[in-house]
Amino acid sequence: MKNKGYTLLELLIVLGIMGMVMIPVSSFFFSNYRTLNEISGELDLQREGEKAINSIVNEAVSSKGIKQINVYTSDGDEFINDITFTALNNSEIKFSVESNQLYCKKGSSTKQAKAKNVKHIKIEYKAAKIDEAKGISIIVYLETGKNNKVSKKVKGEVYFRNKE
Repeated sequence: MKNKGYTLLELLIVLGIMGMVMIPVSSFFFSNYRTLNEISGELDLQREGEKAINSIVNEAVSSKGIKQINVYTSDGDEFINDITFTALNNSEIKFSVESNQLYCKKGSSTKQAKAKNVKHIKIEYKAAKIDEAKGISIIVYLETGKNNKVSKKVKGEVYFRNKE
């Protein structure tokens, strides 16, 4: 009588060969998975940065200009706590960064969250004083993740068309 099947030794050899083949394949998949998560985090930050820039630019472009800026210093750079623009009807439009979120408050209305993961905002201008500037560059620094930190910087330009 002839037994059909595999011996234990043959099965162990096949499992060993399969294990050696799977090691490089699995490392390839894990490395691609890690890269996909990093890229996804960067894209999320880019999207939030664009939302922040667009919110500020849309209000600033139609304003009379900057009314007030409150700054703080971190690592030798000056960043914005809040920036207030004067609207055409002379009301205030205030943007502030609190708890890693960008908020906008128009006049006496309640503040609304415009973007998340905002760490800092920086303003650059080409004039002797900020209130003399015909335009500004806005740089939004974003950061996300506790274990897998991803940072991004998004820049936008604003020219005040209603500047008095």
